[in-house]
Amino acid sequence: MNRPTRRVSSLGLVLGLLYLAFSLFVITRQYEGSWGGFLLFWASFPASLLALVLPDEKAGEIMLAAVGVVWWYAIGHYFQFRRSG
Repeated sequence: MNRPTRRVSSLGLVLGLLYLAFSLFVITRQYEGSWGGFLLFWASFPASLLALVLPDEKAGEIMLAAVGVVWWYAIGHYFQFRRSG
């Protein structure tokens, strides 16, 4: 019986970790107005649309970071494994 193998994308991990580092950098800085959230929003668009429903700014930024990491991992996984099936 063949068990399906789970493939971990090294490209997805790198992209996700880079986005996480960028998110932590933006979240810990003070920006005038909402520029920090704007940077995170566009860096993970369209996945970041999910965070628009949160009323709290910090909760929204944390949600943007979490969704963005998953989004960039998925993009990396797609591009790494799209040819190998």
